[in-house]
Amino acid sequence: MALDLAANVGPALVHPRRRAVQHRPVDQARLLAVEFHHLVERVTAADVPLVLLAFPRMVDDADYLFRRMAAVLPGVTASQAAAAHTAVAEPARVRVGRSDDHGFEAADNAALRRELTRVREQLATSEANYAHVEAAYRDSQTKLAEAARAPRRWWRWQQRIIQVLQAHRAAT
Repeated sequence: MALDLAANVGPALVHPRRRAVQHRPVDQARLLAVEFHHLVERVTAADVPLVLLAFPRMVDDADYLFRRMAAVLPGVTASQAAAAHTAVAEPARVRVGRSDDHGFEAADNAALRRELTRVREQLATSEANYAHVEAAYRDSQTKLAEAARAPRRWWRWQQRIIQVLQAHRAAT
């Protein structure tokens, strides 16, 4: 069956983790949405039955699950499906979609908080680097003032240091 799916649907269904992973939440959400669209498009074009189930309702409601899946489970009775559901489903382990859950908004806010923390840490590192470069620049200015009386070769060396520090300061 996997070989037939690969021929009809393509490698995206057979190897779903082949795509590049995005670490920024907004980019990841967009990438996943586009990939999901491509997957549904290919499955539909290959005439593969596609059943979308509401989560966590599928865990809580055995009758709902059987009604939605009956078309792709030929020969399975409602009582067999209910028994299988009872044996497998663990509603207590479901942590989303409950009254105390705020759904996508809570997950999105958590992702945004993580991103904000990462950016703040990056800013703190950049500020520390800037302070270090600025201190080096001030030190070189002091040395330059002291070396104004030095021979010409020292002057060229210090000019080069100043150029490097100014370029680094301009870059940050």
